[in-house]
Amino acid sequence: MKKLNKIEIRLMVAFFSATLVAGTVLLIKSGVGSVTKNSEEITLLNTRYQNYLRLQQETTYWQARKEWVRAHPPPNYDVSRSTFDFVEQIQKSLTVTGLRVEEQQLKGSVQKAPFVTVILVVKITGDLEAFIRWMVAIQKAGNYLSISKLNLKANSSAIVATLELSQFFCSQAIHPRM
Repeated sequence: MKKLNKIEIRLMVAFFSATLVAGTVLLIKSGVGSVTKNSEEITLLNTRYQNYLRLQQETTYWQARKEWVRAHPPPNYDVSRSTFDFVEQIQKSLTVTGLRVEEQQLKGSVQKAPFVTVILVVKITGDLEAFIRWMVAIQKAGNYLSISKLNLKANSSAIVATLELSQFFCSQAIHPRM
């Protein structure tokens, strides 16, 4: 075997040094990638843990709410009366507050166990303050009524509001077990 001269030795040292540096850089890069991935997983786990703690703190509230709903269940759904009573209740409450019904459309009922939801779309006009008082009055606990859509427009001296109201009833088969 031939003896290497100084230039060949320097080239060989430079080549091995460059190879060693490149290997080290690749090793560090893969290590940093895994550390970053692990860091993201730790952040995700911390977020989930914080959400769990918040839910755990709210447990007493939701237990009390569950007990209240059991003690005050929604009314039974009666096919022949519930829809009529709901529409009549809304019309009476609007008349009492001085709001006028411009249009109303009954969208029917939707059944999702254990509830039946009757949906009514109402377009009303009147004073803004009376409208807000009416909204507060109809959504009190125990009414099982919600406003799922609201479109409010100002019109000269009055407001025009289009609402989608939902009244919740208990299907009769489920009611005794609640």
